[in-house]
Amino acid sequence: MAVKIQKISKLDKFHFVKYQLIHHCFMRGVRFSDTELSCLALLGEIGDVRLSEFTATAVARGILGSTAAVNTCLSKVEKSEFFIKKGAGKKMIFLNPILGIKSESDVLLVFNVVQDDPKRTKVSVPKNSAEAQLA
Repeated sequence: MAVKIQKISKLDKFHFVKYQLIHHCFMRGVRFSDTELSCLALLGEIGDVRLSEFTATAVARGILGSTAAVNTCLSKVEKSEFFIKKGAGKKMIFLNPILGIKSESDVLLVFNVVQDDPKRTKVSVPKNSAEAQLA
C-alpha cells in the first residue's frame, strides 16, 4: 500500500517562483547556484523587464553586488535557455514560457511524485502538455 504524504506551504512570490525553478532543475538534472536561481526567481517575480532595470533591481535586492556581476550571472544562465532576450538590441528579458513557471496570485501547485520501484508493477503517470514538451 502506498503512503501518501501531504505538505502545505505558503510562500511569497519570489520564493514561490524559486521553488518551481528548483523543482524543474531537479527533475531535469540541471544545476544552478543559489545566486543563479535567485536571479531567475527575481526575473519570474518581475516578469518582462528591461535588462538594465533588472540588473539594478537584483543589486538593490542584494542578490549580487554589482550590475556587472548580475550580467555575468545571466550570461552563465543564458546557455540553459531558462530565459529569453528579445526586442531591439535584446534589451528585454523574461523567463522562457516553456518552463511553465507561474507567478500569478492564487496559484496552488500540486506535484504528484511516484517512487519508481523496478521490483513492483509499473505505474503509468500521464505527462501534462508542458512536461511533454520538455521531455
